[in-house]
Amino acid sequence: MDSIEYLSRCYREIVPSKKISLMVELDAGANSLHEELRICPRDGTSVPNQASVGFPSRPKLVDAKELPKRALSTDEGRGAFFHAICHIEFTAINLAIDAALRFSAMPFDYYRDWLQIAKEEAIHFGLLRDHLNALGYDYGDFDAHDGMWQLAQRTADDVILRMALIPRVLEARGLDVTPPESANQKLRALAPEVLLVAHGAAMETPDDAQYILNHTSCDGFWTGSSTERLPIERAITEAAGEFAALTLPQHEGAQ
Repeated sequence: MDSIEYLSRCYREIVPSKKISLMVELDAGANSLHEELRICPRDGTSVPNQASVGFPSRPKLVDAKELPKRALSTDEGRGAFFHAICHIEFTAINLAIDAALRFSAMPFDYYRDWLQIAKEEAIHFGLLRDHLNALGYDYGDFDAHDGMWQLAQRTADDVILRMALIPRVLEARGLDVTPPESANQKLRALAPEVLLVAHGAAMETPDDAQYILNHTSCDGFWTGSSTERLPIERAITEAAGEFAALTLPQHEGAQ
């Protein structure tokens, strides 16, 4: 099985435990894999059909507005909270694999970074699912929404839109960030010994992290994949600017 076929298998796998195992076993740092992804023509066999992406039959996916609000002071509320984060991490695995398989001729580091992100998101999901199990629940016990994946489908033909709208808009607006300060206070009242760590795409720079620390009661921060993506996003922005600055030659007779 070649590298792209292996990644496609990871992409299609619907059983969470199997998808996690496949991703953990992946050698995300293999230079040969990055080069294969970079030069492989994107056709019907190498670009994944997004309809075949591996999401399990549960959780049931609904509109975000249909998700009920549950108090963190209840067992069910805490279960729903961690279930929502689990679903974000599971979706992030598919998003990262899709980003690596779908777009060709990107910088070498683009593929290295997205595969490493996919692997780390798989690890995150496994840890969160273990915690969810300890609370008496499992992934699929609550409904979830698929806002990020819907946007992935709408940006399937444009890597710039994909990078701009999902990491820079949806995630930065709070799909994977720590709960607001009111939730922090409720969590501290329930478990004073717990350390609360800010996490999410809103923290890309030291100034961002300092703002969070200054305006919440968080004990620390973890920037996560938002910081890992910065080399990719900055490289794309810089390259686009250089192309935009090119001067067109003035040929004789040209209008």
